[in-house]
Amino acid sequence: MMDIQKANKAAFRAYLEAPIGDAAAIERYIHPDIILPPDIEGGVAGLKRLYDVYATQFEMSSAVTDLVAEDDLVMARVLTRGRHIGEYMGLPGTGRPFEVEEMLIARFVDGKQIEVWRVADRLSLFQQLGGRTEDLTHPA
Repeated sequence: MMDIQKANKAAFRAYLEAPIGDAAAIERYIHPDIILPPDIEGGVAGLKRLYDVYATQFEMSSAVTDLVAEDDLVMARVLTRGRHIGEYMGLPGTGRPFEVEEMLIARFVDGKQIEVWRVADRLSLFQQLGGRTEDLTHPA
């Protein structure tokens, strides 16, 4: 494996296992021009706002269980654990613990994440917090 791939893997692991929303980790591991999903404002400011919302909903931490690198991409399987403390998907904070698996792919430029794709089992999270699928609204 090339040294750059090893460095990108180490950077991705360090970022994912840092406290959620850690300003120093964002500065160190996130490219200033990061590309976020269309429903989130771009750049580092958008990412920080997203983490601010998470902080009102959950106390959580993540552990990387697998990492794979190819070219400028790093793929991670992550286990996120925490406690539900505030409104999420219509559920007020329950205090319940949760555990969710996530898959992330990050593209790196100059040793920093420039683009990230994420899939998390939100239905499992919703159910662990006491949500019932019949309570979910369905678009017409």
